[in-house]
Amino acid sequence: MQPKLVLKDFDKFGLNSYEAKSYLSLLERNRLTAVEISRLAGIPRAKVYETLENLTSRGFCHTIPGKVKKYSAVSPSALKDIFIQMEREKLEVKLDKLRDEIKSKELELNSKIKSADGLVQKLTPLYERSRTENDPLDYIEVIKETNQLQNRICQLIDSAEREVLVFSKPPSLKYRNEILQQIELEKESLKKGVKGRCVYQMPDNEDQKQFLFEYIKLAGEAGEQARIVPEIPMKMMIFDEKVVVFTLEDPVLHQASQTTQIIEHRSLARSLKILFETVWQQAKEVSEFSTIDLENEKS
Repeated sequence: MQPKLVLKDFDKFGLNSYEAKSYLSLLERNRLTAVEISRLAGIPRAKVYETLENLTSRGFCHTIPGKVKKYSAVSPSALKDIFIQMEREKLEVKLDKLRDEIKSKELELNSKIKSADGLVQKLTPLYERSRTENDPLDYIEVIKETNQLQNRICQLIDSAEREVLVFSKPPSLKYRNEILQQIELEKESLKKGVKGRCVYQMPDNEDQKQFLFEYIKLAGEAGEQARIVPEIPMKMMIFDEKVVVFTLEDPVLHQASQTTQIIEHRSLARSLKILFETVWQQAKEVSEFSTIDLENEKS
């Protein structure tokens, strides 16, 4: 026998060295007294009785009554059942601990849920009240980015149902793809019966003038009505007497601001339409204005 190697294997059964040595001694002899086990296993006599009690209670050996009590080892084949039972008991202890922890966590969770419910009840009236109140500025949209503005204008043209009125003031669209995109949308609107009228401000720069007449020609082919004035108060678009888009001049720099406002307000749209109609009546037809412009160039 190799005691050190065998003793090490008894760790899995939870036996200490005295208990393992005692069991091995009992395996070697059929029946032994406590004194004989102490001597054979090399265990102090003061410890052997406690050791044998532990082995007996755990099923590793049993006692044989007589004048002198003797001990006998159980078959090694029974150790598997002993091991399984031990592990089950350990597992059950762990499970009991986990059940207690789960129960504690459930109580903690229920407490938090109750607190959350209380908070929700307090906050819900605030939320519902805010949803019933209209923001006084809900109808105002502010756009500062050029591409975003172009996309928004195209959306408004596409959704127009009756008319689109425009004050076009330099600087206008710069890129041909933007021009073509907007004109195509105007064509589609006209097919739906939407009327388009635009008052253009005559630019000072000759290149801008040429650009303006080219654009007016394309827009006219799409069906837009156009007139020209020397000056208009601001860049503006009115859709169906409902939505107004305008860019105001910077009062400090005296130039067009990069900020455009889109306001959905019928009273404002109708008021600004009166302004548009007034300017429209004072404006000249495109053919008349271009003729005067050409004569001024010759002179």
